[in-house]
Amino acid sequence: MFASQIPNRKILSFSLFSLVLTILIFNIFFWNNSFAQLGLSPLPATQKVLPSYIIDIPAGAVSSERALHYVPPKISIPIDTTVAWFNDDPGQVHTVTSGVPNATNSGQVFNSGFMPFGAFYQMTFNTNGDYTYHCTLHPYMTGSIHVGGAAEMGHHFTLTSGADLLPVYRNGNWTIVDWTINQTQNERTLFNFRPLSVAVDRSTPLVYNIKVDNDNNNQTIFNENFQVIGENNLHVEFISNSNMNKTNIYGPDVSDPNTGAYHVERNFEDSNYTIRAQIVSIGNDMVEDNITDEFGLKLVS
Repeated sequence: MFASQIPNRKILSFSLFSLVLTILIFNIFFWNNSFAQLGLSPLPATQKVLPSYIIDIPAGAVSSERALHYVPPKISIPIDTTVAWFNDDPGQVHTVTSGVPNATNSGQVFNSGFMPFGAFYQMTFNTNGDYTYHCTLHPYMTGSIHVGGAAEMGHHFTLTSGADLLPVYRNGNWTIVDWTINQTQNERTLFNFRPLSVAVDRSTPLVYNIKVDNDNNNQTIFNENFQVIGENNLHVEFISNSNMNKTNIYGPDVSDPNTGAYHVERNFEDSNYTIRAQIVSIGNDMVEDNITDEFGLKLVS
């Protein structure tokens, strides 16, 4: 069965005044960057770059007493990931501005400008590194993004991630390379599976199967099918939650078309794992060839 999908974002109604205001804001504050975009929700399916990860500015975010202002507040993503922020805080204007409040370089990397309720801003991160951001109107609202620059090429997929790609000492040799996640530092890590031998148009669905085995006890911790439409890549985020006694799978973040990230949340034990990625169907046809790769993963605290 497919992972459960969250409902599409409802189309929000705006007055003519709000529309004109947003257009003016767009013209004044929009950065001259082909990888950034400010607009009204929902996301137009025809736009050139569709986001793969959504960060929400929730209702009540304007309050300094709220625990979370950007949800999630801290993520770890692979290079070339497009992130979209949605302002879902009714009646409030916010910004997504790089750097720390009042710093001389604040807003130099990216800056949404003023985002009215119902607006979104998106940015593609094509340089690895660590990014902090904030709301210029409410400086207590902060978030951070780690962008990983490593890539591992298999026979059928290239895997990129916000995790580190490190050599592992096994059987007396430093010959095996594993993706390594420090769960204390990063509770959420996004993986991007890009097929090397399959390419379809934006209207043809691809169905992936992702299976994760715990190598230390030879148990499968999850085995799930994920559908993508609109691009070839599959984005899956692993979320470490020590309070969970089951696996919660949800997504995609963007579901018209299905280009957004899926999320797998569970209590991931510190261990060595094997990730198996496979394409099982293209359109209405089951795949007869074995389009499968395996990747190593190590989780530590």
